[in-house]
Amino acid sequence: MGAHPLRLPSLFLVIAALTICLAVPGRAESPAGETVYAARTLGLHAEAGGAGKPVGRIFIATPLTVLDRSSGWLKVEVKGWHQEGAERLLYDLPGKRIRSALLAKSAVASLRPLETAVDPDSGLTWYGAAFAGWVEEDGVTDDREPLWERAWHTFSTKCVACHQRRIPHHYTANQWVSFLKIMGERAALDDEEHQLLLNFLQHHASDTGGETGKE
Repeated sequence: MGAHPLRLPSLFLVIAALTICLAVPGRAESPAGETVYAARTLGLHAEAGGAGKPVGRIFIATPLTVLDRSSGWLKVEVKGWHQEGAERLLYDLPGKRIRSALLAKSAVASLRPLETAVDPDSGLTWYGAAFAGWVEEDGVTDDREPLWERAWHTFSTKCVACHQRRIPHHYTANQWVSFLKIMGERAALDDEEHQLLLNFLQHHASDTGGETGKE
C-alpha cells in the first residue's frame, strides 16, 4: 500500500511526457519556414489539390520555403533571379543560368519583386523575385545530399569514359549548360537525369561551389 502513492505521479509524468512528444511536429508536418528541395521536377499549382493547369514548374533540387500545408500538399515559395523582359524563367543565382522555376505567362504578374544585383562579369542587371504556389508534399525532401549523390553516381558511371573525375570545378556554371548538352546526348541521359546532373555540376562549378570532394 505504501508504494501506491508513488505510482500515480509516475504514471502521470509518463503520460505528460508522451503528450509533449506527440505534440512536437516531425518531418511529415513540414512546418512553415522549413527549407525543402524538389525531389523531382514538380508541377506548381495555384491551389492545393492540383486543380486546373499548373502555373509553373519547379526543377529538381531547387530549394523551396514552406509557407503552409494542406492534405498532402505544400504551399511553397521559390526565390530566384531573372532578367528584364524574361520574368518567366527564374535562376538560382544572378548571372548563373541554374534553372529554378519556369512560370506560365499568366503567373508572371504574381511575382513578388526582391532586390536587384549587377553581374560583375557581364554588367547585366538581374532582378530578384519570389513566387508562391502549391506542390505535392511527396515530391520534396529535406536533404539535398542524396540528390547530389545520385547525380555524382550518374556522372561517374556515364561520363568518366570521356572525362576525368572531379571535373565539375574545371568549368563555370554557364559553361556546363552547353557542355552537358553534348555529353547528355552521348550518355543517353533522360530529361530528369540531365536536369539533376546539370544542377549538380553547376552548383559545384568553378564560380559557385568548387570541388565536389568526391573521389
